[in-house]
Amino acid sequence: MATRVEIVDYDPAWPLAFERASTELQQLLGLPASAVEHVGSTSVPGLCAKPLIDMDLTVADPADIPALADLLEKSGYQPRGSRHGDGVFAFLMLGHPARRVYLCPPGSRTHRERVLFRNALRADPHLAYAYRVLKQELARLHSGDGDLYTAAKGDFIRQAINRATASENALVPELAVTDWLKSRAFYVDLIGFETLYERPEEGFAFLTLGTAQLMIDQIGMGRTFDDERPLVPPLGRGLNLQLRVPDVSAIVARLQRAGHPLALPVEEKWYRRDDHEVGNRQCLVADPDGYLLRPFQDLGIRRF
Repeated sequence: MATRVEIVDYDPAWPLAFERASTELQQLLGLPASAVEHVGSTSVPGLCAKPLIDMDLTVADPADIPALADLLEKSGYQPRGSRHGDGVFAFLMLGHPARRVYLCPPGSRTHRERVLFRNALRADPHLAYAYRVLKQELARLHSGDGDLYTAAKGDFIRQAINRATASENALVPELAVTDWLKSRAFYVDLIGFETLYERPEEGFAFLTLGTAQLMIDQIGMGRTFDDERPLVPPLGRGLNLQLRVPDVSAIVARLQRAGHPLALPVEEKWYRRDDHEVGNRQCLVADPDGYLLRPFQDLGIRRF
């Protein structure tokens, strides 16, 4: 059944509504604060929106989704299924404002793109203005059909995401590897990256995880910058790449199942930043060529 489209002016109470909902969901589902993201139009200051707080919850282990879904249903959230077959499951709770919760598996492209689009709108007032005008016009055209309204925004959103992806990071490491397929399998299957695009004829892949970006390029295929001195593993000595993740434990579990050893076991480490400390739950692992990767989970801050 088609749903009506209701667009209202921005309400400065929406961030507080998200904070309340986030706290409740963390307690209900046992998730860290870093796993809960405010997405959708209510997360963009000044933007008109449906009076609906959209929240993405990144679940460290996809096997936990059924149990978490059961907890949500028992707490009054109505299941809405996985409409796009992407492993993301939606739940709705009516109210003022209403809440829509999405359970997302690790490395979810859907979640990543929602965050990219949100951040692009927050950073660019011209983009946000254009989106507001589009939303208002489409709400008039498709006031009685929410599906048509959502579909009509698709091209605008996709173009904004593509621009954000192309310009997201000013510095993107490129690792020279001995076997790009083996390296891609490590970063995608074990660490949780996804392949944004690749050039198999060059042994090249561009990988993303959240807002992290990484390139891998096979030595001897395509263009190689280190032809004069042969590279011998372990590569990347003196360098380790820090990677923010929702849950270190999920990565460690996948590494253990694959029989891939850690270079440093999981630890909790606090680092001084001015008059306070920031906490990391982290480990260290070497990729197939010896490049060191340090996945970390944010533990928050404390007074120094």
